[in-house]
Amino acid sequence: MNITQEALKAFGLSRNPFQGEIQSAKDVFYSVEHLYVKNTLEQAARLPGCLTAVVGEVGSGKTTVKNNFIEQSETDGVTVIQPFMLDKTKLAVPHLEEAIVWALNPEAKLFRSREARNRQLAKMLQASTKAGGRHVLIIEEAQDLSAMVLKVLKRLVEIKTGNKSCISVVMIGQPELLRRLDASRNYHLRELINRTTVAEIAPLQTDKEIRQYLELKFSNCRGLFGCDAYSAILDVLSESQNKRRHSAAYPLAINNLVAAALNSAAELGLDIVSADVLRATKK
Repeated sequence: MNITQEALKAFGLSRNPFQGEIQSAKDVFYSVEHLYVKNTLEQAARLPGCLTAVVGEVGSGKTTVKNNFIEQSETDGVTVIQPFMLDKTKLAVPHLEEAIVWALNPEAKLFRSREARNRQLAKMLQASTKAGGRHVLIIEEAQDLSAMVLKVLKRLVEIKTGNKSCISVVMIGQPELLRRLDASRNYHLRELINRTTVAEIAPLQTDKEIRQYLELKFSNCRGLFGCDAYSAILDVLSESQNKRRHSAAYPLAINNLVAAALNSAAELGLDIVSADVLRATKK
């Protein structure tokens, strides 16, 4: 959702605070859930041999946390490996092999036979680990991975030099990934499932978290939002399930709601975004 030029002028905003707002680590908002995911990823970098799944809805902040983790990891000397295949349903085992080998040595010539290539990959990982290297393989849209690729991920973390594992694997995906990691549904993947740590990103749960999130996005939101606006955002972005209300206040949903409310408030000539404007915007 774009913020209109009229709304930007009305509220004294020099730019849309939801576009291109993350330029460095200090621009990243961490809820309790995001901090748990951040710590889980950092553990994968510190302790080779981890199998981790980061799960969250669209707009929950998975990619933002991942990008910040990659930036920090590369600063710390960790080799982060990401297969470039855009359509993860087409990602095959040879693509994983290529991504790992080329991340370790961009000039390496891949062996043709699968046996030779697997040995090549293992030896390169082992040599790098012995030299003090750490390696993390990250795959996004992991809910689309084939069963064969998922099985191979488990075998990758079993590559060791002595007793020390050589690589950790992080799968990032939408909630459908949880169903892939359900042993009752996919018994054939139980070896992977039983070793995978799941870090799920929940939506923001309190009006305090929403206020903190918006304070980070706007350099100074004092006077921009009514005192009841934050609780209204939480209320509007909640859903009824089994006769109970559950938050669906993910960052992207908050961005879209607040942008629309700013536009509506400007059209009405209001000088603050109130709870009434937010509720009317949702309708």
